[in-house]
Amino acid sequence: MNGWKQNFLLSGHQSTARRSKPFPDILRRGIWEVTLAVKIRLKRFGSKNRDQWRIVVAEAKMPRDGRFIEEIGHYDPLPANEVIVVKSDRFKYWVSKGAQVSPSVKSLVKRSEKKAKKAAEPEKKKK
Repeated sequence: MNGWKQNFLLSGHQSTARRSKPFPDILRRGIWEVTLAVKIRLKRFGSKNRDQWRIVVAEAKMPRDGRFIEEIGHYDPLPANEVIVVKSDRFKYWVSKGAQVSPSVKSLVKRSEKKAKKAAEPEKKKK
């Protein structure tokens, strides 16, 4: 390397090839375990005035509609019979790992459990 690029690098700037790595080598080797604050919350999608919601597991610092770890259900409030689908095994798994559940998701899970119980018990016949 001759000329301005060499002077630029000697003055303390790093080239794109020499940039530091995003995580220290210790984390890459798996010596330390990284813990994240994880929340189970709603993520909005759908068009204007036709909103739908996905129930996602996301890092607490991520924005509402940002990156998420796993999608564990969805909620469509607009049809006459609202649609609530929750993968209960994955929900229980994340709660057991310490994920915090938002109040709106708690409410949706309770309602979906009530609907499941109602559908499971046989209807009483009127005589």
